[in-house]
Amino acid sequence: MSGSSDQNITLYIAKTTAIVQETDMEKESLTDVPNIESAKNSKYVPGNPKGNLEGGSDDSLISGVENIILEADVPVAIFGTEGNIQDPLYTSVLESEGASTASEYGSSIRNNSSNMAYPSSSLPISPPISPSKDKDNEAPEEMIVKAEDLSTVYQDEYNENISFYADPELYDHRVPYIQGFSNGEEITELCQLSIKGALPSWLNGALYRIGPGLFDIEYISKRNVTKVFSFEHWNDGLTLVHRYEIDGNQNRIRYRSRFTCNTLENTIREYARNNKKVHGTDPNGIAASKHSNDPTGYLINMNIMPDFPLGRTKGGDHLVCLTDANLLQEIDPVTLIPKRVFRYNDINSSFQGDAAPAIPQRDESHKETISYSMVPKGNATYNIFSVLDEDQFDPPGHLIASVNAKPSYSHSFAITKSYIIIVVYPYTTGLLGSLKLYWTRNYRESIRFDSSSPTYFYVIDREKRDVICVYQSHAFFALNILNSWEDADGSICLDVNAYKDDTIIHCFSLRNLRTMGMPPFPDGAVRRYVLNNVPEAAAIYKLKKNDYPEASHTFRTDFSCEYPRINPNFHMKPYRYAYGISISTEKRLLENSIWDSIVKADLTCKKKIEWKQEGCYPGEPMMIPRPSGTDEDDGVILSVVLNSIAKKSFLLVLNAKTLEEVCRADTPVPIPFGFHGSWTKKIFG
Repeated sequence: MSGSSDQNITLYIAKTTAIVQETDMEKESLTDVPNIESAKNSKYVPGNPKGNLEGGSDDSLISGVENIILEADVPVAIFGTEGNIQDPLYTSVLESEGASTASEYGSSIRNNSSNMAYPSSSLPISPPISPSKDKDNEAPEEMIVKAEDLSTVYQDEYNENISFYADPELYDHRVPYIQGFSNGEEITELCQLSIKGALPSWLNGALYRIGPGLFDIEYISKRNVTKVFSFEHWNDGLTLVHRYEIDGNQNRIRYRSRFTCNTLENTIREYARNNKKVHGTDPNGIAASKHSNDPTGYLINMNIMPDFPLGRTKGGDHLVCLTDANLLQEIDPVTLIPKRVFRYNDINSSFQGDAAPAIPQRDESHKETISYSMVPKGNATYNIFSVLDEDQFDPPGHLIASVNAKPSYSHSFAITKSYIIIVVYPYTTGLLGSLKLYWTRNYRESIRFDSSSPTYFYVIDREKRDVICVYQSHAFFALNILNSWEDADGSICLDVNAYKDDTIIHCFSLRNLRTMGMPPFPDGAVRRYVLNNVPEAAAIYKLKKNDYPEASHTFRTDFSCEYPRINPNFHMKPYRYAYGISISTEKRLLENSIWDSIVKADLTCKKKIEWKQEGCYPGEPMMIPRPSGTDEDDGVILSVVLNSIAKKSFLLVLNAKTLEEVCRADTPVPIPFGFHGSWTKKIFG
């Protein structure tokens, strides 16, 4: 990736703003303050938070080997292809800890975190590991630990969570779901969970989940003051990835998780410590100047896809993390260790752009993945492309169409058998917004939703590879599209969980989510938009490019169905049921109420059934159809649920017909609220 393009990721929606706060935690000066030259001749004393190294000056205050890495600005090149430390200083540190690799070092030092200056929710962090060859990433034989054996250890560490020391004006312990927006813990050892109930014997595969896992970062200033760097928006939390290996035949669930942007975390800590400006800073902008090829140097936290097509590659074992930018991260499907970062234009140079939806579309009938990247210059260009699972062309994939339209933020889009539909919401920057974007590099705070302008539906013919017509409707906004298909009369139906404007994005401010008095979320509902008689509209569009027919809509629910999922066998087909998370009716208008129920929405009869439990907050409900099932709702629902009372999370398995509980499996720690996930039948070893 070129340095110039890396430094201009301006359309990434989850731009970070941050607030640095001094805390009442240890503010004593460290007695021994090293610099790098003296550090190389000193001995690291593990478990000793003060005076870890001898010698040095007050201007190079650091605590522990993690900050030595920062102070020295050590390049990733010191790490070997298998994560082996090749620098003598780090080799001696690892030997003192009985570790041979960076990953082992990270694990060993976390096990002794109770004696460290930084609780493990923030530090220590295993150094970045360079990508290795596929054969080197095969899962080795490893010891399986039981969740109950880890619960006490991790609960003690969680009680020292750095988030607890954030500014009280930004973080209130009384918020009932506060653990979901607090720093998480990674469990890199494969952990066997205890199951209450029995898994269906046919349920075999791996569930991946992704989302923010680190919201507050502790660091020590040059004046020896302990401070906490707090992100301002939920989308900005540093990535934590989860893997549930499910074996229904043996009624077994194994779990592991991993932070995947450790270098970025250390870079942010370094910038904060050096008194760099952090308010309004884009974390990926920071990373671009230093870690252009570092697999852990970027924030990519919104979606995760197994079997991601990279072209000319058989086997389909690529697990890729995505975000709302043209920036992707490949990680090992078993260990979750980051392997590399890349862009769509690294696959094919014609796939240019800065922004991209976090949710590509899959056409299983053609074994094809479709997405787009947007070039936000003036009237933006949307470059829509396709890559086959085993694309033998060089370069792989092909550009379907380039569409000129207003720049907009889109988390998702839609496809049918014949069409691609790009929904362009009415955003504008204006002069003041453009200046703000230039100075703050914060796209989220620089764009404005224009309720007086229409929302447009651009229809691209997949065979003709061009825009054939454009529809419009009154202004609305959505994060997630449920499904889309073609009717017999040539119309397109598109279901979306819609809001009247983009207020929901601003509700995700951590100041809002983590303090008492948070107002209710805006009302959302599933709307069905109908783009009537597309062939006729296409014929008119040839003659009148500015003649946009109206997209009509009806309400299919009177409640929000966020993070919606359907039976994947009904993708691009007429369907009846959608599963999502919602706020229960009795709490809908109360302060500090977030999604507390799983709903099954009957979009034909406009009815619902729900699952809920006091003190529990579910995540995206994944619908897994029974292999031999014929009914649309024959299968199970998988959801990661936070139990705020028990201070733990659990994987919940529900009957997709009735939403009755089938079984659950507790994790040793509470898991922060995540975004999206994926299911694969492959275990990858």
